[in-house]
Amino acid sequence: MYEALQTRHNSLQAQYNKAWLEYELASAKASEAGRALSILGKKIKPACKQQLEDIHRQIQPNLELVS
Repeated sequence: MYEALQTRHNSLQAQYNKAWLEYELASAKASEAGRALSILGKKIKPACKQQLEDIHRQIQPNLELVS
């Protein structure tokens, strides 16, 4: 009986350890994703948008209308 309880306890402990590691990994990945989104949203995307707007202004013909 003791061995059966000990085996069950060890099995549950192994399951708990595996679930804990998966949780920690998921938390770490979520943090990395959050940092990446922050950098993309605050630095990279605005810089790309500015570059597009600058090029767009250069592409557009300058029409000087005289009245």
